[in-house]
Amino acid sequence: MDVKAVLDETQSLLGGLWVADYVPWLRVAFGDGDGDESMDVKAVLDETQALLGGLWVADYVPWLRWVDTLSGKRWRLERRFRQLDALYERVIDDHLNKRKHASDEEDDLVDVLLRLHGDPAHRSTFGSRSHIKGILTDMFIAGSDTSAVTVQWAMTELVRNPDVLAKAQHE
Repeated sequence: MDVKAVLDETQSLLGGLWVADYVPWLRVAFGDGDGDESMDVKAVLDETQALLGGLWVADYVPWLRWVDTLSGKRWRLERRFRQLDALYERVIDDHLNKRKHASDEEDDLVDVLLRLHGDPAHRSTFGSRSHIKGILTDMFIAGSDTSAVTVQWAMTELVRNPDVLAKAQHE
């Protein structure tokens, strides 16, 4: 067996897990998980997660915050947040237009958040579009690849421990 083929298969595991984990999130949240836009969202979220999870000098030495700015990380993160903001604005506008046309489709997360936004009893929580976009950002940045990464680590540990792998296969 070719080592490169094994490495390619290993790398594709996370991609396959991402599709199984993330596309349903898109459908629940936006009502759509197919198409080029979902791949654009994935690219933005991947870089955002990498930037947020990376080393920021200011986290350890606050007066050296300028190092993060000089390295370009702060600019890249702000650019990604602007891209996410534009995506959320587009999705919210699409959902508002869909509601005007009285669509009989099932409500997704954005529809529910917009309904709560319009309810006076929930104005303090969902008072602006920024609140809705914040909830969507939390949901996707925190939960978009958690399951996929967990399964990837579990598979890695099984491969590293053949006895445990054999036991799991037997079960």
